[in-house]
Amino acid sequence: MNTMMRLLVVAVVPAALPAQSLWSRVPAAPASCYFDQAFSDAVAKAKEQLDTEMHRQDSVNDSLSQIFATEDRSVKMAAMQASMAKDPAGAQKMMQGISNMSSAAAQSEKMQILKRQEDLEAEFPGIESSFKADYDRTMAPVFADWQKRAGGEGSKMPTPAETAAMRKQFNDAYAPVCAQYFQAGKFPKWLASYKEFYEKEYIPGNEKAFTAARDMLVFYGVNGTNYKSTVTMKAVSNYLGFMYRVYSARTPEPAIK
Repeated sequence: MNTMMRLLVVAVVPAALPAQSLWSRVPAAPASCYFDQAFSDAVAKAKEQLDTEMHRQDSVNDSLSQIFATEDRSVKMAAMQASMAKDPAGAQKMMQGISNMSSAAAQSEKMQILKRQEDLEAEFPGIESSFKADYDRTMAPVFADWQKRAGGEGSKMPTPAETAAMRKQFNDAYAPVCAQYFQAGKFPKWLASYKEFYEKEYIPGNEKAFTAARDMLVFYGVNGTNYKSTVTMKAVSNYLGFMYRVYSARTPEPAIK
């Protein structure tokens, strides 16, 4: 790989953001029981911006990995010898870390993390289905009553007192369902467990693998300055995707006039 390509790859990437600043992009969960387009738009925008940054960084990482993959073997060997001569202890530690990530234990940990993620995400459709069933069952009598009123009154518009009564009827019926699934209910609890998985398992485990991959590039002479992790970016992006699904599932506020 020529020197100009190396310089281009090194020059195009901004500094990586710390993990905490990435999680801070997640909007605060709403307290309302009703669908809020502005909130859904804010979540979608945060995810879109993060995905754009993540794909840009992934592209740079891929370019650096390609440099390593296509580098002549003699160049790699010369870089390895230079690394060992410059810092024998550091080079040995780096080699050990690279070796550890290909061990059976490391591969088993990787598979466990993947399995844990799959299991958590497999729980989500069940919560969605349960919410829909409980909502439909709870609200069916309310809608039936409204239909009955409409049928009995023909085209007559409800009085302000009747409108207030209908709105209260809807809110009173929906409130327990909202409390069960939103607010401090099943959906926020699932999101909390999902984020905890990322913070305690997914991110630490995958950062180790990323560090080993970067160390291998550096060890063999590739400038790893701009080879930056997207592990937390992926975690936050996935979380935002499920957050969007959760709070977009809320029912719109009844349009009773």
